[in-house]
Amino acid sequence: MSHLLLAPVTKIKGIGEEKALELKNLKIETLQDLIEHFPYRYEDYQIRDLSEVQDGEKVTVAGVIYGEPVVRFYGRQKSRITVKVVVDQVVVTAVWFNQHFLKNQLAPGKEIRITGKFERSRLQITVNSHSFKTSQAPVGEETIQP
Repeated sequence: MSHLLLAPVTKIKGIGEEKALELKNLKIETLQDLIEHFPYRYEDYQIRDLSEVQDGEKVTVAGVIYGEPVVRFYGRQKSRITVKVVVDQVVVTAVWFNQHFLKNQLAPGKEIRITGKFERSRLQITVNSHSFKTSQAPVGEETIQP
């Protein structure tokens, strides 16, 4: 069994020379290295209740868009879009920077899943990731991702 663990990662279907070089940069050369490798950091996309979230914490929440989005332009090509979202019976403000093109997608009544930094004092989430509710769940939804 131990001789299998010492086999090169190229023995795995789908890992060619190019991917093997990328893995080597992470000091992963054998199957054992691959099994024992832990990511440097990870992203948690599990949906959380706002009552459990600390101020300044990164969180993923699901809600329904409430009201029309507001776009403000400032500086030379910078924009800020805000929209109210009802999450756990609380209205929070979701904020995106430099993504004014989202205005047409942020329709009232649409279900949305957003990830970002939560500011309890303002009831605001600065969004760095979002997805809209569809019939099929997107890959990585409600999971922990490396």
